[in-house]
Amino acid sequence: MARGILIRFKKYIFRLNENFVVFNPEKKNPYVKHLLSLKVCKVLHLPHKSHLKHLRLLKSLDLKGITLTDSLLNEIGMLVHLKYLIIQTKAKALPPSFSNLCNLETLMVDNAEGSYMILSPCFWSLAKLQDVRMKCGALFEPTVLDEDLRVEFSEWQVDAEKSFPVLEKLCISGCDKLMEIPDSFGDIASLELIKVWHSPQLKESTFKIKEYVEEMTGDDKLEVEFYG
Repeated sequence: MARGILIRFKKYIFRLNENFVVFNPEKKNPYVKHLLSLKVCKVLHLPHKSHLKHLRLLKSLDLKGITLTDSLLNEIGMLVHLKYLIIQTKAKALPPSFSNLCNLETLMVDNAEGSYMILSPCFWSLAKLQDVRMKCGALFEPTVLDEDLRVEFSEWQVDAEKSFPVLEKLCISGCDKLMEIPDSFGDIASLELIKVWHSPQLKESTFKIKEYVEEMTGDDKLEVEFYG
């Protein structure tokens, strides 16, 4: 029985529509409900009536390049066995259902068209989360939210040691409103890497955390990759 599927869309070979068996729970295909891994390539949008909630055993889901609707984001929150997740969305926030992803270890989010995203504090209580990568303005606990839902974010207030107890990698890209990374990240014993792109204002706090870890542990164990 197949436990993983890679879908690479070729419009001249088949048509990816609402009847495509993987995304249609009404088809009741016995193989689909046992899938552990699903990756979709070269597809911009899933069919209008697509669903994911029936793929309850999935451990790995890669939908990079597909802009997900709010309803599909909510359904991903029902996939409690997920360990690895790559998604793209225009949503202003990940839904509360994501707090159900108690087995999630790796999360990669691409905010389509550079839109800002709010990640609620409850989401960061996921105890197994190790690798978090946010592209194009992922934000945490916003300080100001205006009438147009545009975020003016300058301060990240979080107890990193409690919120990210097993975090190994912190990757930040294009967060131009964030003024500094909280120094509490230096207290996470599992943290191995901080990687920053296109956020020059974070240089001081990034290397301050590295110096703190070296001072506290006597070991240059925290790797930093800074690309302005």
